[in-house]
Amino acid sequence: MDVTGSAAERARLIDRYGGNPLALKIVASTISGLFGDEIGAFLEYGEVIFGGVHTLLQEQFARLSLLAVSLSNRSCWSIQRRISLAQPPARSNADS
Repeated sequence: MDVTGSAAERARLIDRYGGNPLALKIVASTISGLFGDEIGAFLEYGEVIFGGVHTLLQEQFARLSLLAVSLSNRSCWSIQRRISLAQPPARSNADS
């Protein structure tokens, strides 16, 4: 599914949805189906129809089963833990 637009329109679209791959995939489908593949037309009128990314993600999350929610939460916790373990400890001014 290819949508068309200037580099500035593409950047604005990505920024508007925080670079979230799921949100961008769903938005691209909406752009294709309702706006003739034109990002500019969506940016002008789409937010009124489509709503924000927060609402979109809430709707997607609400469709998940309890097992999927549990696995998603565990995955997020695991990723956060790995990130915190990978970061070097903060140095205090006394260490300098």
